Amino acid sequence: MNMTKYVKLIARPNTWFKAATEVFDYDSDEYGKRITLESYNKWLESGTILARGIHIYEDGVEAEDGELCGVNEFDMTIVDDEKNIAWPQPLDPPTTTAEAEARQRRFEDGIRYIQG
Repeated sequence: MNMTKYVKLIARPNTWFKAATEVFDYDSDEYGKRITLESYNKWLESGTILARGIHIYEDGVEAEDGELCGVNEFDMTIVDDEKNIAWPQPLDPPTTTAEAEARQRRFEDGIRYIQG
């Protein structure tokens, strides 16, 4: 039985991604899928890895985004689980600014809750 292994990548402080958050496979069509160990080993050869996760922009806004980063910007653990969290499904667009702001606050609160 050949079981696929994955890597859990946690952003280190002072890197592009929010510190202590997990990043995921940039090329996956589903947010929350981890990079396979086989793929990670290929990225190691170049010293960089393309990942996506939570980034804090200069204006303080946190959002999901992707970036090509050095593999040394993450703490890596080999795991058996392909996914960490389910990403929320798209909703109908908000009809008011107040509704949009409320959704954003709930989203950010949910991310903080998941991250502990």
